[in-house]
Amino acid sequence: MKKPYLLIITVILCLVLTGSMSLALAEDSDAETIEACKQAAKKNPDDAQAHFNLGVAYLKSGMYKEAIEVYKRAIFINPDYTNAYNNLGNAYGELGMYKEAIEVLKVAIRRYPDYAMSYYNLGLIYNLSNDKDSALEQYKILGNLDTQLANKLFRLINK
Repeated sequence: MKKPYLLIITVILCLVLTGSMSLALAEDSDAETIEACKQAAKKNPDDAQAHFNLGVAYLKSGMYKEAIEVYKRAIFINPDYTNAYNNLGNAYGELGMYKEAIEVLKVAIRRYPDYAMSYYNLGLIYNLSNDKDSALEQYKILGNLDTQLANKLFRLINK
């Protein structure tokens, strides 16, 4: 009876240790995934990736407040974690906390000025907050980094 549990724990541990937890998250973000990610973050409290993965699971499940907390933790552990900044901005945006989202995304851009997704997300937030001029500024910058994302943002701004 202990063998199935041992196998499950071993598989989860392997996913965490190989960095493949992100792939598992892409397939399923239900309560079991959240629980597995919680356990990984608990066992690896100084692992930014483990906290990031938990944030992804929370974000996909619509648990935005929880996602915000674990993304903050991931950034505290690794201040250079660009995707954590972006996802933190997205979580703030989902809660209508546009000011906070803008601040976080601006930090991401200052740290990584060539990361197109930060400009895209910032443009989305500006658009949601009815600041079309600032959204268009992000579109212009994005055009030099990723034309597909720029065109996608432009279509959203002009809806």
